[in-house]
Amino acid sequence: MIDIDRLANACCEHFAKCKSASIACAFPVAVESWFRVELVSALMDVGVRQECVDFNYRYPGAGGKADLIIRDADDSIIFELKSFVCSADAKKIADFPFQIERLQAQVDQDHATQAIAFCTFCGYGDRRLLALSTQFFSSSWTTTPLRRLIINAPLQFLIGSFTRESR
Repeated sequence: MIDIDRLANACCEHFAKCKSASIACAFPVAVESWFRVELVSALMDVGVRQECVDFNYRYPGAGGKADLIIRDADDSIIFELKSFVCSADAKKIADFPFQIERLQAQVDQDHATQAIAFCTFCGYGDRRLLALSTQFFSSSWTTTPLRRLIINAPLQFLIGSFTRESR
């Protein structure tokens, strides 16, 4: 299992060292692929071995792919990443609750021990961010507080987790 607060701290430390973060976190563009690669580096900083990371997980019976899965002897942890940019993501906002439900179902159906959603937000006010995080994550999910990924950049992020203990 991954402690999402520890992961959030590792993300901030890792991203602060990335020269490209000043671009990815400052401009209103969705760069999910970049976040996916850099998230793996942050995961390695919290002890995940690179050989445990798989970018080709297909949801059993549901179709579609998760952004990544970590598999080791004890756990299978499925990740979805979503980058939200204000005024450019109405479809993403409408679709994301279904992705969250699909993630949760993977744990409920014992396909995974933990489901994690890594969400970034650019250009939103505090009230809208709170409304979106409440809309996306039910009380059975644990989330980190919203925070800036790097200092002096507008992009904020949060990490949500659902585990078997959450049920």
